[in-house]
Amino acid sequence: MHSDSLENLFSRKAAARGSPTSISRGSWNVRSTYRGGISEFTKFCTGNGIEHIVTSIRRPSTIGKIEAFHEAYTIEASIYPAHNEFVNYWNYERPHQGIGYLYPADVYFKDLLTDVGG
Repeated sequence: MHSDSLENLFSRKAAARGSPTSISRGSWNVRSTYRGGISEFTKFCTGNGIEHIVTSIRRPSTIGKIEAFHEAYTIEASIYPAHNEFVNYWNYERPHQGIGYLYPADVYFKDLLTDVGG
């Protein structure tokens, strides 16, 4: 997926569900720059007020959420006919041990409401 495709996808999802304050991703991602520059995706995030966090190499604790999602996706997504259905399940219907058996959407939207005085 090219950076512009990722940016378009991200923009559509942010319009539908709200924009996050930060995004974490592995350092292995193809959107990295290898000569010390700033990637197009980082520029996109910065321009939209989003902190783009690139995890450190060989630091599993910094990428644990992403790894947990990938593992669950590998195991659980096959029962859903479409990717979006799995993502909805993951965020709205599946409680997560790491956040006190809450749903990620509840935690995310609670933080949004707190940020705007709700």
